[in-house]
Amino acid sequence: MFGTFITSLIIAALGGAAAFYSWRQNAMVALISAGVCLVASIIAVITGLASTVAVVFKLLPWLLLALGIWLVYRMITNRNSDAGAETPVR
Repeated sequence: MFGTFITSLIIAALGGAAAFYSWRQNAMVALISAGVCLVASIIAVITGLASTVAVVFKLLPWLLLALGIWLVYRMITNRNSDAGAETPVR
């Protein structure tokens, strides 16, 4: 997916440059190049977002493991400090 992102990003940059530099000589070529730039940019954005979501889902089990370890640690350390909380204050 990263390869598709890079490829479409390069195509979009080349299409944008072609549209910019060919506008004065041939407007039709510039419009076609701008369309190529637009389509390639949309593909780059979609693949970039999809790869970001994929990375988050790959990291999610590690984050859940860290959260579980932290919760167990909190339960163990708070058990000793909560012993005095059961007696009412007079």
